[in-house]
Amino acid sequence: MKKVVLNTIAYAVAAGIMFTACKKEDEAPVQPTEKAVEDNSMSMAESDEVLAIAEEEMNSNYSNMRIDATQETHENSHGATITFTPKGSNATGSILIDFGTTGIKSDVDGKTRKGKILITFTGKYRTPGTTQTITFDNYQVNGNKVEGTQILTHAVENNTYKTNVKITGGKISYTDNTTITWNSEHVRTWNLNGTLLNFEDDEFTVSGTSSGKARDGKNFSSVIAVGTPLLWKFSCLSESRFVAVSGIVKVMPEGGQEWTADYGNGSCDREVVVKSGNFTATITLEK
Repeated sequence: MKKVVLNTIAYAVAAGIMFTACKKEDEAPVQPTEKAVEDNSMSMAESDEVLAIAEEEMNSNYSNMRIDATQETHENSHGATITFTPKGSNATGSILIDFGTTGIKSDVDGKTRKGKILITFTGKYRTPGTTQTITFDNYQVNGNKVEGTQILTHAVENNTYKTNVKITGGKISYTDNTTITWNSEHVRTWNLNGTLLNFEDDEFTVSGTSSGKARDGKNFSSVIAVGTPLLWKFSCLSESRFVAVSGIVKVMPEGGQEWTADYGNGSCDREVVVKSGNFTATITLEK
C-alpha cells in the first residue's frame, strides 16, 4: 500500500502547484507578469509528472535495481513499453520507458505521449548514496516536447527520507513555437511519522528554487522557502485531492512585482490565496 502511494506523490506536487489553471473567485485582468507564474507552474508540473512515471518503475523494480537479474520488458499504466536492465556488477543499470513514435493515449490521464524516458541508476531508489538520472529522447506530451536532465540523490536525516531533485536544461517546446526553459533544485522530504506501513499519517514537503525564461521571453525565478515548504497530508486526501495544505510559493517575474501563492495553515481544503501588489484573489482548485 505504501508503494502505491509513493507512485502518486509527484502528481500531488503537480496538482498543488498548478493554481493558475483553476477557478478564481475574484477575476482580474491578466497582467503580463502573470505569465511567469503560469510558466513556473507548468515547468514544475511537467517535471513532477515525469518523475511520477519514473517512480512507478523505480518502485516496481526496487528489489532488482542493485542485484543481478535478467533483462525484462513489460507495459506500464500509461501503455508504454518498459525495458529494465539490471545493474548487476556494472556501474549503472537502466529503465527505458518507450511510448513509441506514433503516440499512446494514456488511460490514466488521457494525455498522448510519444518518445522515450531513460532512467540510469547506480542503486535502489530512495537509498542514501544512490543516484538516478532521467533524460529524454524526443519525448512529447500532447505534441509538446520535453527536454532536460533530472538528477535524483537521496539522504536520511532525523528518520526522514529526503530526495534532492536537480533539473538542468529543462525545456518545454509548445506546438505554437513558444518555449519555457528553466533550471531548478528542489528537496522533497517524506515524513513517515514512525509508521512505515501506515500511509494515512504520512506527510510530504517540497522546498527549493528555480529560474528560467517564460513563454513571453521574460526571465523569472521562484522560491519555496524551507521555512514555508509546500506540505501535503495524506490524511487530507479525501478532501484536498492532492492539493498542498500549507506553504508559500514566491515567483519573481522580470520587470514585474513578486507574486505569492499561499496554500493556507494546514486545513484540509483546496483554497489558495494569490497576491501581487494590491491584487489579491482567493481561488479554489478544481477537482
